[in-house]
Amino acid sequence: GDSDNNGTLNDEWRVYFYRYYVNELLKAINLDKVNVAGYTAWSLMDNFEWARGYTEKFGIYAVDMNDPNRPRSPKASARFFHDIIKDNGFVKGSRTDPAVRHPAEDEMLHGVLPQDFMLGVGSSAYQVEGGWDTDGKGASSWDVFTGGQDMDNGKVSADSYTNYLQDVGAAVQAKADHYVFSLSWSRIL
Repeated sequence: GDSDNNGTLNDEWRVYFYRYYVNELLKAINLDKVNVAGYTAWSLMDNFEWARGYTEKFGIYAVDMNDPNRPRSPKASARFFHDIIKDNGFVKGSRTDPAVRHPAEDEMLHGVLPQDFMLGVGSSAYQVEGGWDTDGKGASSWDVFTGGQDMDNGKVSADSYTNYLQDVGAAVQAKADHYVFSLSWSRIL
């Protein structure tokens, strides 16, 4: 993924990243005949980023970490990723048109991905789950490793444990074929 740390919803550099990266997938499939089944964008939402805490922002949805309800807001990259999925690739005259690109990008390819190609989004348990002591969850190795105050670890994070319906709604809004998420093993066991 492509990180930002200024919290803007206008993350055009991430749009460029997805435009270039998914177009390279299209080239691999159509030009090089590589059998690629799908791509999962990481991450659906901003999250706890290990040594950087909440200063790095990788998500296509912003999470307001200052609001205890952790509301999610789509960034420009969420709208663009939605359009890639809607167009199933790069279509002339649409927002995904490769002619509209960052000057540093290589030559882009018009075309669509295979009909059965899967485009989805993902997140990781400790980085978004929160609810660290809710419903009998025990301490995980990451809980022990990071310790510290709430803004220094993933104890609350994006609080997907409480806000999972918002997360699924964001994946649906993006038109994702799948949403890869995980739960902490210490919650399941």
